[in-house]
Amino acid sequence: MKKQLIIGALSFVAILFINTQAKAQADATAGTANVSIELLNFNSIDAGSGIDGSDNNIAFVYDTPAKYNDPAGQSVLKLNHLIITAANDYTVKVKATGSTGENFTTTTASEIPLDVLSIQASSNETDPGTMDIVSLSTTDQDLIEGATLGAAKSYEVTYFITQEKAQTVLLGKESGTYEATVTYTIVNAL
Repeated sequence: MKKQLIIGALSFVAILFINTQAKAQADATAGTANVSIELLNFNSIDAGSGIDGSDNNIAFVYDTPAKYNDPAGQSVLKLNHLIITAANDYTVKVKATGSTGENFTTTTASEIPLDVLSIQASSNETDPGTMDIVSLSTTDQDLIEGATLGAAKSYEVTYFITQEKAQTVLLGKESGTYEATVTYTIVNAL
């Protein structure tokens, strides 16, 4: 009987010990998790930019002598036309194409050279880059050069035709709507 009592007591202590160990393992006070962050280089013209389709039509109408003779020329300012998020310093290039290549074209096949139109960007952002005036051509040209990386950097873009171009290039052309496509491309700054 004494033996049974000792065996019973030892069994009770063993069960208590095992339960305590199991509870101690179940109630751990620390744990670990593996976390990874993958970064990919990108440059993006954000949704909400004027050129994303919501406000990408630029129209000049020359219907009076005053518009050809205005010393300031004609201009169209597009606010938030480019909103850029870039993981690297960047340059924005611009070029244009007409349906025949190097000219604005109309349905009657009349043409106006692309360089009648100039473009300039402006921004109040920190380190927005060097902003050049660009006369359109089919070749990529730097519109914004060496801008610092950032999120949602906003640029206004002014499209303009000088009085001199209106009088020497546009005046006397066949009536109609002349069209071309302007393409903006973001590349990593060198």
